[in-house]
Amino acid sequence: MSLTRTIEIRIAAAVIEELLKVGPISVQDGEDVVLVDSTNPQKIIHAMFSTDEDRLFVKLPNGARAWVWFVWGNGEDCLTDHTVNLEDILKPVTDKLENGELP
Repeated sequence: MSLTRTIEIRIAAAVIEELLKVGPISVQDGEDVVLVDSTNPQKIIHAMFSTDEDRLFVKLPNGARAWVWFVWGNGEDCLTDHTVNLEDILKPVTDKLENGELP
């Protein structure tokens, strides 16, 4: 496994950990929804990385849907975008990325 992929898996795992605190996750691989409403982090990771990008969708406690977009091959910059309603939820991850604590 390449260093880039190892870094991306660590970042994805950190994002998944935070998202699962608020709701189940669905994985869309850029083409198809490959996993629906999972709370199993291992299954979520295994559903990812089959294409050049993935979106994770999470259902928030208030019923709203939110997403995180990853583009693979970018290493530390793989966390490309997310909906605004995830700012606070992803803050532990984004803070660690900014401070060089992750990956």
